[in-house]
Amino acid sequence: MSQRQSNELQTAKDSLLSEMNFPGGGWHLQNITSIKHCVENFKISDTRLFILEIVNHMRNPKATCTMKFKLAQLLNLLKSFNIRGFDEIMIEFRNQILNSYIYLGDQQLGDAAVKMINNLWNIPLAVKPPPRQGLRLQRIKINTPSANVLRRISIQEFPYIGDNLRSSSPPPFSE
Repeated sequence: MSQRQSNELQTAKDSLLSEMNFPGGGWHLQNITSIKHCVENFKISDTRLFILEIVNHMRNPKATCTMKFKLAQLLNLLKSFNIRGFDEIMIEFRNQILNSYIYLGDQQLGDAAVKMINNLWNIPLAVKPPPRQGLRLQRIKINTPSANVLRRISIQEFPYIGDNLRSSSPPPFSE
């Protein structure tokens, strides 16, 4: 059984290597099908080794933006397969993956690759403030000394308070 597992891991690695050697931006259906079939039968340890292989391709100094774009596509595809242990393994390699996608923003496929990588952890593209909660207003007590003073003051004593046109301007100057 262990030999079968290692054969599937090697088949998936070979398909990945074949795809990385192809200069185009798309994936061959044969390679995707082979990887999908192998990954569905992986143990968690095999999944970890395969993702480590992907991370090694990402961190390779010779990796082009197109290669990193294809690897981001592959990781999102693997996420969609709902593989056992995938999320935990991705958290383990998170910093290495994010660091390999730092300088891609100005290249042709860089923005799309970064968005796909951020999608793996559902990282927002912009930090948004949390929604505001409704503020609870305190009850105004009507039988306090300050409330009694306010009750004695009327709008007639301050005409500019009731005037809509002057509500934002200072009171008129009088000598």
